[in-house]
Amino acid sequence: MERRDGFLLAERLIYLAIVAGLQLNVIREGYHYAKKVQAVITLPGLRDEGPRLGRNDLSDYQWRSFRDAAPLLAAAMVTFVALSRLACVFPRSRQTVMVALSVVFLCAIHGTCALYVVALAGGSYLLSRRLAGRPYGLLGVWLYGCATLLLARLSEGLPFARISPRLAPLDHHRGLLRWHIHYNLIVLRFISFASDLHWARGGKRTKRSSDDSSGPFVTLGTGTGAGTATGAGTGTGAGTGAGAGAGAGAGTGTGAGAGAGAGAGTGTGTGTKAGTGAGAGAGTGPEIGQNRTQPRKPTAAGAGAGAGVGAKLLQEEEDQWRLSGKATEGHRASGGGGYGGAGAPNLGDSSFVDYELRTLAETPLPLSYYSLLPFLEYVLYPPLYIAGPIITFNSFAAQKMLRRQSLLGPRQVLAYAFRATLAFGCLEGLTHALPYNSIAKHRVLDRLAAAASAAMSRSSDGGSSFPWAPRPLHYAITGYWVLVFMWLKFTVIWRFFRLVSLMDGIVPPENMTRCVCNNYDIEGFWRSWHASYNRWLVRYMYVPMGGSRWRAANVWVIFTFVALWHDLEWRLLGWAWLMAAAIAPEMVFKALGRTASLRRWYGTATFRHVCALAAAANILLLMAANLVGFVVGLDGIVPLAQQVLLKQPGFLAVVFLALFAAVQLMFWKRDCEASGANTTRATVAMEAGGGGGGGGGS
Repeated sequence: MERRDGFLLAERLIYLAIVAGLQLNVIREGYHYAKKVQAVITLPGLRDEGPRLGRNDLSDYQWRSFRDAAPLLAAAMVTFVALSRLACVFPRSRQTVMVALSVVFLCAIHGTCALYVVALAGGSYLLSRRLAGRPYGLLGVWLYGCATLLLARLSEGLPFARISPRLAPLDHHRGLLRWHIHYNLIVLRFISFASDLHWARGGKRTKRSSDDSSGPFVTLGTGTGAGTATGAGTGTGAGTGAGAGAGAGAGTGTGAGAGAGAGAGTGTGTGTKAGTGAGAGAGTGPEIGQNRTQPRKPTAAGAGAGAGVGAKLLQEEEDQWRLSGKATEGHRASGGGGYGGAGAPNLGDSSFVDYELRTLAETPLPLSYYSLLPFLEYVLYPPLYIAGPIITFNSFAAQKMLRRQSLLGPRQVLAYAFRATLAFGCLEGLTHALPYNSIAKHRVLDRLAAAASAAMSRSSDGGSSFPWAPRPLHYAITGYWVLVFMWLKFTVIWRFFRLVSLMDGIVPPENMTRCVCNNYDIEGFWRSWHASYNRWLVRYMYVPMGGSRWRAANVWVIFTFVALWHDLEWRLLGWAWLMAAAIAPEMVFKALGRTASLRRWYGTATFRHVCALAAAANILLLMAANLVGFVVGLDGIVPLAQQVLLKQPGFLAVVFLALFAAVQLMFWKRDCEASGANTTRATVAMEAGGGGGGGGGS
């Protein structure tokens, strides 16, 4: 065993040496070739920043706009956070003040076009309230959102002059940002609010299977009426559950709890740490007239009575207790346990934050929270308005109105600020040294290749005097560095706005959860690239459309929606359909890999190498799809493929070898992550078995 581990380590070190050597060559060759190109041609979009800093590639409009506006944005956001903190001193008027601040922000960035946003938000709110809980009610909200988004895009923001010539003067004050460019994010918030309200009112929702997402799906205990029904209750942290009925009773306690069943049948009880079952037992539930304005920890499980009112009230109370953050406090005070199971992660851990965010998104709020002021505060929330990340209404409202503390402490926020600054520094270094976004955007390599070909036809030296003539390596390098630029650009922008949100106490999901160079499958790439959007799609599209049962068909609908949601362009549709087409064989191979005939190969070197070969091919397809969608378009990918595939076929073999070695390192990293997760689970299990429970039921 030790000998095999030694061979495996040596093999991985060889892969590491291959990848490191080729990466250094890509950096060196990319830097020197960019200098050669700039010596013979003036690259469009480069800004001269003096003799010390040199020229900076600002050819990307989105990055240039954000970078130029960053100081003003930072000042505005810091002011907003300060006023938001001040408003918390006056809890009764806090929400009104926050909505007023959001409207002021909206007017500052959109000018008179803020009227469009407010009017469309009002229409969505009224429609959501009207249709929530009704059959096909969500369909009406979806049609409203998609129709208004299409109208905004096709009319390019609907100039006031089109409505009436008398309104034409309003077009001279349309603000700093075009409202219709950011309306796509607003539509996502409309749908999130409407869907969460619809399900909170009892609207039918497709149940999520274990294959629909990697996160936990929280279900809460309920109790039904007495007589021949079954009673069930749930106690969390320190609690007991009791069920009463003529059939059977069941109770569950988490951490250290006890369950008791009473009835003519049998009584059963379970507990994460320790559970006991008793033939008779009793529990007390909240009284109907009890004042529950402030959420409190449930003291016991409710007994089913009549129409199950006691258990229903208990569930609502437990929901509020979970959402209020008291579960977090209970976990920290007891050294583990808390809610959601014994030994939950520590505050600030990424696993803990991820778990809490999923729980907050899935847990319905009291219906009184789905009102106009919370809706407007959510839709117009300045830190997340411009670019996201995307957060669900349930999660936002619970963090704003119910939680006593933020999911992240000051240390975690400072660490995140350092990471955001580091990403910004990397991006600045990239755009100064490797201006490949400008090279790709303006088809510089094609122009140089045509010029070199024409010059060589008139020359007798065979092209030795044209060092700037592009080779297949340079086409591949261009594609690679453009993807790195895109990843860094979105990382910096999203982390900036997420940092402001963290400073205000709201924790949205992280978007870029993996480095762009650490993805080998389309599903994993999509989950880790725009992660908050992926969660939104899973919750509000993928699961309602049938989830994993209709995955092969759903991906075409979802990717088409994603493309049209970004913009009405053929290149984005090409990107979407390439992604959907590529994910189908990936799903087939993954399904084959789970069959019994292949399971016996798990853990073998042969299986790992075959998977690495398939993953390397997948990466090539991923790179091509992203270049089509966001860089060169459908017409630009053909000359790029011709240069890489036809001019020097041996070059593709070298690229494939590099990707094969890189995938092996990715597998190694995944193994380390899985090992760490297993260690954490084992520690949690030991704590649960050795006394790290929720502090009750002893």
